[in-house]
Amino acid sequence: EKRDEYAILFDLGFMSSTYSVICGNGVAFSESFSVGIGHLAVYLTYELDIPYAVSLELLKQVNLNCRDRVNQIIDCRIEGKSYSFSAALLREKVRECLDGVCEMIEECKQNYTGVNVDGKPIYITGDCVNTVRGTVEHLSHRLSKTVQIVSPELPYYDKPQFSSLFSLLNHALNLN
Repeated sequence: EKRDEYAILFDLGFMSSTYSVICGNGVAFSESFSVGIGHLAVYLTYELDIPYAVSLELLKQVNLNCRDRVNQIIDCRIEGKSYSFSAALLREKVRECLDGVCEMIEECKQNYTGVNVDGKPIYITGDCVNTVRGTVEHLSHRLSKTVQIVSPELPYYDKPQFSSLFSLLNHALNLN
């Protein structure tokens, strides 16, 4: 019975993401969209007028769960040049982008016309789940749903970024 229950899987990638409704060993619905953590870096690049490499580094330092402290600064040094930004400003910009991801998830949810999955948690995986600390909590709060990280139960590979890889590998090994 448990295997035949419906589940929602969200793969948050670098350049694209995929929303899937899973039932048993099959996919009942799947929709991909070209929004990922890399787009957050592009957004920061344009909004703050900084190089892309700096944006990627700043994303790794942002913590969405952090309490606002007066004049807290996030620094980064790339190619001999220093960059400093208000932590509150960076959190605000990242939240704006993640809200866009949430809107895409909501749109995918509306496009799925099968069994009602409103009460189901969203299982999240992918390369970029842990890039920005607090992403899972922000998505959970914004979507008003439980969002849980899923990852393989393999020593040294128990990170969400390996979920897709090991799922594909498992599928390939089981082909006859």
